[in-house]
Amino acid sequence: MDDLFTELDVKKARTTITYAVEGLLIVITVLLFAAGVFILPYLLLAGLVMLYVDRWLFKKFNVEWEYSYVNGELDIAKIFSKESRKQIATYSLKDAELFAPVESDAMRPYSELPVKDFTEGTKEARDKAYALVYRSGGQGSVVLLSPNEQMLRDIRIRMPGKAYFRK
Repeated sequence: MDDLFTELDVKKARTTITYAVEGLLIVITVLLFAAGVFILPYLLLAGLVMLYVDRWLFKKFNVEWEYSYVNGELDIAKIFSKESRKQIATYSLKDAELFAPVESDAMRPYSELPVKDFTEGTKEARDKAYALVYRSGGQGSVVLLSPNEQMLRDIRIRMPGKAYFRK
């Protein structure tokens, strides 16, 4: 039997908000150190604590989605700064209702379902994304993905009649 394993990393785009928060954290840290040197020496300790907080938060701003696809099972993990990994979800394609491009007509009946975006996060990436309609425990959701060609080929085989593709 042919087993298919595909692993794909999709780097999440950084937004202006993340850049603004990083800048604000740096300014606060510098101000704490400056105040510690010139006003109150106890603020140096607060500056050191803020350095630790900055380091921890900066890692959380650098995010990648990892798709691990094995024979119809899609695992999605969130990777922070290529150091720590958090398992997010597992989807079985045999239990999915539909797999189609986001902008396709097949997605119209599912427009009211909540969306889980595992793409780069940009408008261009969302427009090119594929949507997996999945229901579990009575709850439905639309999962946005950026699969590679190898995943698309296997999904075409594993979801006959429920998968639509771009031409």
